[in-house]
Amino acid sequence: MDLKRRTFEDFSWKPQVNEALATMRHLSLSLPRPLAEFEASKHLQSLADFIATPQDLESLDISYERYPVEYSDSVPIFLKDVTQSRQFWATLQDVKLKGISAGKQDLVQFLTAHSQTLKRLELVDIVLVTVIHDETASNAQIVPSWIELMKIMQKRLRLQNITFGGAIIAEGSKEFWVVGGPSGRMSCCSAGGFDTGCLKGRVENYIVNGGEWEPTPVRDIEYASPFAREESEFEIGDSSWMFDPTLPT
Repeated sequence: MDLKRRTFEDFSWKPQVNEALATMRHLSLSLPRPLAEFEASKHLQSLADFIATPQDLESLDISYERYPVEYSDSVPIFLKDVTQSRQFWATLQDVKLKGISAGKQDLVQFLTAHSQTLKRLELVDIVLVTVIHDETASNAQIVPSWIELMKIMQKRLRLQNITFGGAIIAEGSKEFWVVGGPSGRMSCCSAGGFDTGCLKGRVENYIVNGGEWEPTPVRDIEYASPFAREESEFEIGDSSWMFDPTLPT
């Protein structure tokens, strides 16, 4: 089922199509930017129930129109809000997430739960958010890291293909990247064609095919998020994976 540009109110008809949803194998949702927080929050549970209904889902595509920059004032949607706690499909092979925010552990848990079947993963305009476990503790704030997550993904997943695109951000860190060039895609790395001549290709190839993380691509990816650069030098790296501290979260 391909549902483009749905509003949150559209998921109120879920009970009428429950039987059809239960046997669905492919689900693609494209959600518009909500106008206010209360409009999103009051419908998130219905959306999560809708997504959880299929029993034998093979592909899941959730796209939330939060980016580009003109959408930066929109209310974020979190992975934990649209997938039920410990959501699991035994047949899931393809996942695309676009415009979604997630705690690192939430994303790790979701991907690891499907590690035996997941073959293709696409992450576009994803924000890893800072998690506060205990406001009274000195180490309560956990700052996420894509570099750390990529190492976990390489060890735990058995992917055939992974694609990063758009704004790839980790809150509270120096990992503010634009991936895939202005259009969000690089033809050199499309369809799993890992061109290790570009940074995007080297990162994706590492996650899928393994190999040494150091000295590349970790050296290059860290150069793409420097601690101090002149304003004129913000675009560091190659055109496939660039540092951009102006990205909104």
